[in-house]
Amino acid sequence: MAASTAVGPRGQLRFNVLEGPDLGVDEELLSDQCAEIGTRRVGTTADRNALSGAKKFVGLLWGDTTDNLEYRYTSTGWKKVTGLIRGGVGAGTSSQGGDITVTFSSPFTSACTAIVVTDSNTGGGIGPVPLKVVSRSATGAVIRVMQNEVAVSGFPTSFNYIAFGD
Repeated sequence: MAASTAVGPRGQLRFNVLEGPDLGVDEELLSDQCAEIGTRRVGTTADRNALSGAKKFVGLLWGDTTDNLEYRYTSTGWKKVTGLIRGGVGAGTSSQGGDITVTFSSPFTSACTAIVVTDSNTGGGIGPVPLKVVSRSATGAVIRVMQNEVAVSGFPTSFNYIAFGD
Protein backbone atom coordinates (compact mmCIF):
# COMPACT_ATOMS: atom_id res chain seq x y z
CA MET A 1 0.00 0.00 0.00
CA ALA A 2 1.37 3.36 -0.98
CA ALA A 3 1.07 6.72 0.74
CA SER A 4 -1.37 8.89 -1.15
CA THR A 5 -1.78 12.63 -1.38
CA ALA A 6 -4.90 12.41 0.79
CA VAL A 7 -4.66 13.55 4.41
CA GLY A 8 -6.81 12.85 7.42
CA PRO A 9 -8.54 15.39 9.67
CA ARG A 10 -5.32 16.12 11.60
CA GLY A 11 -3.00 16.27 8.62
CA GLN A 12 -1.92 12.62 8.87
CA LEU A 13 -0.94 10.68 5.78
CA ARG A 14 -3.44 8.26 4.27
CA PHE A 15 -2.46 4.99 2.64
CA ASN A 16 -4.23 3.50 -0.34
CA VAL A 17 -5.51 0.16 0.98
CA LEU A 18 -6.98 -0.82 -2.39
CA GLU A 19 -3.53 -1.36 -3.87
CA GLY A 20 -1.15 -4.18 -3.05
CA PRO A 21 1.84 -3.69 -0.75
CA ASP A 22 4.44 -1.23 -1.99
CA LEU A 23 7.83 -2.81 -1.36
CA GLY A 24 9.52 0.49 -2.15
CA VAL A 25 7.58 2.53 0.43
CA ASP A 26 9.59 5.28 2.13
CA GLU A 27 9.75 4.35 5.82
CA GLU A 28 11.28 7.75 6.57
CA LEU A 29 8.01 9.35 5.39
CA LEU A 30 6.06 7.44 8.02
CA SER A 31 8.70 8.09 10.68
CA ASP A 32 8.68 11.83 9.96
CA GLN A 33 4.87 11.86 10.10
CA CYS A 34 4.84 10.12 13.50
CA ALA A 35 7.31 12.65 14.89
CA GLU A 36 5.31 15.56 13.52
CA ILE A 37 1.73 14.60 14.32
CA GLY A 38 0.48 13.96 17.84
CA THR A 39 -1.35 15.73 20.60
CA ARG A 40 1.72 17.61 21.90
CA ARG A 41 4.43 19.35 19.97
CA VAL A 42 7.52 21.29 21.00
CA GLY A 43 9.06 24.32 19.31
CA THR A 44 9.59 28.05 19.39
CA THR A 45 6.89 30.72 19.58
CA ALA A 46 7.53 31.44 15.90
CA ASP A 47 7.00 27.75 15.05
CA ARG A 48 3.73 27.71 17.03
CA ASN A 49 2.45 30.89 15.38
CA ALA A 50 3.38 29.58 11.92
CA LEU A 51 1.46 26.32 12.39
CA SER A 52 -1.53 26.21 10.05
CA GLY A 53 -4.13 24.03 8.44
CA ALA A 54 -5.02 20.58 9.68
CA LYS A 55 -1.87 20.40 11.80
CA LYS A 56 -3.34 23.01 14.18
CA PHE A 57 -6.37 21.43 15.86
CA VAL A 58 -8.43 21.98 19.02
CA GLY A 59 -6.73 20.15 21.90
CA LEU A 60 -3.18 20.34 20.53
CA LEU A 61 -0.63 21.05 23.27
CA TRP A 62 2.52 23.05 22.59
CA GLY A 63 5.67 23.17 24.73
CA ASP A 64 7.11 26.57 23.84
CA THR A 65 10.91 26.68 23.99
CA THR A 66 10.98 30.48 23.65
CA ASP A 67 9.07 31.36 26.83
CA ASN A 68 9.13 27.92 28.55
CA LEU A 69 5.34 27.84 28.89
CA GLU A 70 2.71 25.30 27.85
CA TYR A 71 -0.11 26.22 25.45
CA ARG A 72 -3.33 24.51 24.32
CA TYR A 73 -5.04 25.31 21.04
CA THR A 74 -8.75 26.10 21.49
CA SER A 75 -11.54 27.18 19.17
CA THR A 76 -10.50 30.79 19.89
CA GLY A 77 -6.73 30.32 19.48
CA TRP A 78 -3.72 29.51 21.65
CA LYS A 79 -4.22 29.73 25.43
CA LYS A 80 -1.60 29.33 28.16
CA VAL A 81 -2.15 26.19 30.22
CA THR A 82 -3.31 27.32 33.66
CA GLY A 83 -3.58 25.91 37.15
CA LEU A 84 0.13 26.17 37.61
CA ILE A 85 2.50 26.61 40.53
CA ARG A 86 5.34 29.10 40.92
CA GLY A 87 7.93 28.88 43.63
CA GLY A 88 11.14 30.49 44.65
CA VAL A 89 13.04 32.59 47.12
CA GLY A 90 12.17 36.20 47.76
CA ALA A 91 14.72 38.49 49.32
CA GLY A 92 15.27 42.12 50.07
CA THR A 93 15.02 44.84 52.65
CA SER A 94 11.53 45.82 53.70
CA SER A 95 10.28 49.25 52.61
CA GLN A 96 9.10 52.07 54.86
CA GLY A 97 5.79 50.23 55.19
CA GLY A 98 7.49 46.90 55.87
CA ASP A 99 6.85 45.48 52.40
CA ILE A 100 8.95 43.38 50.03
CA THR A 101 7.65 42.80 46.50
CA VAL A 102 8.02 39.43 44.79
CA THR A 103 7.79 39.27 40.99
CA PHE A 104 7.08 35.82 39.55
CA SER A 105 9.59 34.76 36.88
CA SER A 106 6.64 33.64 34.74
CA PRO A 107 3.30 35.37 35.42
CA PHE A 108 0.01 33.52 35.80
CA THR A 109 -2.56 33.96 33.02
CA SER A 110 -5.16 35.69 35.18
CA ALA A 111 -4.36 35.65 38.91
CA CYS A 112 -2.38 34.25 41.80
CA THR A 113 -5.11 32.57 43.83
CA ALA A 114 -2.97 31.68 46.88
CA ILE A 115 0.58 32.00 48.16
CA VAL A 116 2.38 30.35 51.07
CA VAL A 117 5.41 32.14 52.51
CA THR A 118 7.94 30.94 55.10
CA ASP A 119 10.87 32.86 56.56
CA SER A 120 14.20 31.30 55.57
CA ASN A 121 16.65 33.32 57.69
CA THR A 122 16.90 35.28 60.92
CA GLY A 123 17.58 38.62 59.24
CA GLY A 124 18.57 41.47 61.53
CA GLY A 125 19.01 39.44 64.70
CA ILE A 126 15.39 39.33 65.90
CA GLY A 127 14.96 35.66 64.98
CA PRO A 128 12.52 34.24 62.45
CA VAL A 129 10.10 36.96 61.47
CA PRO A 130 6.38 36.68 60.79
CA LEU A 131 5.59 37.37 57.16
CA LYS A 132 2.15 38.47 56.01
CA VAL A 133 0.84 38.33 52.44
CA VAL A 134 -0.57 41.81 51.79
CA SER A 135 -1.62 41.41 48.16
CA ARG A 136 -1.17 39.13 45.18
CA SER A 137 -1.67 39.38 41.43
CA ALA A 138 -0.88 37.45 38.26
CA THR A 139 2.63 38.94 38.22
CA GLY A 140 3.66 38.86 41.87
CA ALA A 141 2.88 39.47 45.52
CA VAL A 142 3.60 41.93 48.31
CA ILE A 143 4.91 40.38 51.55
CA ARG A 144 5.01 42.41 54.78
CA VAL A 145 7.65 41.84 57.49
CA MET A 146 5.99 41.93 60.92
CA GLN A 147 7.09 42.02 64.56
CA ASN A 148 4.56 42.10 67.40
CA GLU A 149 1.76 42.81 64.87
CA VAL A 150 3.62 45.91 63.60
CA ALA A 151 5.22 46.31 60.13
CA VAL A 152 9.03 46.43 60.30
CA SER A 153 10.81 48.76 57.86
CA GLY A 154 14.44 48.47 56.77
CA PHE A 155 14.60 44.77 57.63
CA PRO A 156 16.80 42.54 55.39
CA THR A 157 15.34 39.06 55.01
CA SER A 158 14.74 36.20 52.63
CA PHE A 159 11.86 33.77 52.40
CA ASN A 160 10.61 30.80 50.43
CA TYR A 161 7.29 30.97 48.63
CA ILE A 162 4.92 28.74 46.69
CA ALA A 163 2.23 30.49 44.64
CA PHE A 164 -0.82 28.88 43.03
CA GLY A 165 -2.81 30.41 40.22
CA ASP A 166 -4.44 30.21 36.85
